[in-house]
Amino acid sequence: MVKTKPKTVEEVLSKADDDKEVLAERLRTLIKNTVPKAEEIVRRGRITFTLNEKDFAAVRLTKQHVDLLFLRSASLSSPQLKGAGNHCRP
Repeated sequence: MVKTKPKTVEEVLSKADDDKEVLAERLRTLIKNTVPKAEEIVRRGRITFTLNEKDFAAVRLTKQHVDLLFLRSASLSSPQLKGAGNHCRP
């Protein structure tokens, strides 16, 4: 059986436990309030936020926890966000 990745925010949230869904909703609200011009899409099975057609943050739900990912952080000048990885910091 082939697993398909969710294509909508509702599909992503429907696969999560209630406590993780609540946390994901809080993170979504925080991002939307902080960056009102951000667009919300689903990419690679996670809720992704874009600005000027570039991904900058994502909310990833797993069985164990919820991640808030800062995308492209390896290219930022902040030493707190620098480090090894694939241009993404949880």
